[in-house]
Amino acid sequence: MSWPVSIIPILSDNFVYIIHHGKKAIVIDPGQGQPVIDFLEKNKLTCSHILITHHHSDHVGGVETLKEKYHPIVYAPAQEKNKFSFKANHYLTPEHEFEIDKIKFKVIDVSGHTLGHIAYWSVANEWLFSGDAIFSLGCGRIFEGTHAQTFSSLQRVKGLPIATKLYCAHDYFAKNRAFCESLKLNVDGYSSVFPLSLEQELKYNPFLKSSHLSDFTLLRQKRDVF
Repeated sequence: MSWPVSIIPILSDNFVYIIHHGKKAIVIDPGQGQPVIDFLEKNKLTCSHILITHHHSDHVGGVETLKEKYHPIVYAPAQEKNKFSFKANHYLTPEHEFEIDKIKFKVIDVSGHTLGHIAYWSVANEWLFSGDAIFSLGCGRIFEGTHAQTFSSLQRVKGLPIATKLYCAHDYFAKNRAFCESLKLNVDGYSSVFPLSLEQELKYNPFLKSSHLSDFTLLRQKRDVF
């Protein structure tokens, strides 16, 4: 069975994702509360669960508002437990598997952007809710982890089935395309459609195409100052 996933743009370039399951909704990384509430009320849905990828405010800013209104079950990364202003029901570690109304998820370690960053992988649906780990033609800036940690995280993403759909949390396509063009990389065939296609990222995304840590590190350093 397949469940529809809706995209809610918030702030300047963030995305909140909503998985519909009947009249309930699983909300991923609600950086704001009111846009999510507006969407849920318009579509006659109630927030039953919230999945958090990491602690940054543009991913969790709406959690307390949604908790107060809907009392959902909240999942969050265990390593970042002390960085949240709210209390989650379940704190997750990499490789943990769980199920929400017959939707099975596995927790993937995508640390680097933050030390405890996780992604939610649904094998049956070929979804990866990847937060700030990977973007159109790019990857997340390294705030807390190391280049080696981030490189390893991207190798795990690369190892997923090629048909995987990547639900990233920001639209940085224009900036990342300009960066690629500054390096004389050919991205003319790239199509920025959300969710992203892992197959397309493997073909065009220079961070995923980096096969050695030294190459990745140099590329990330260049992007940091672009």
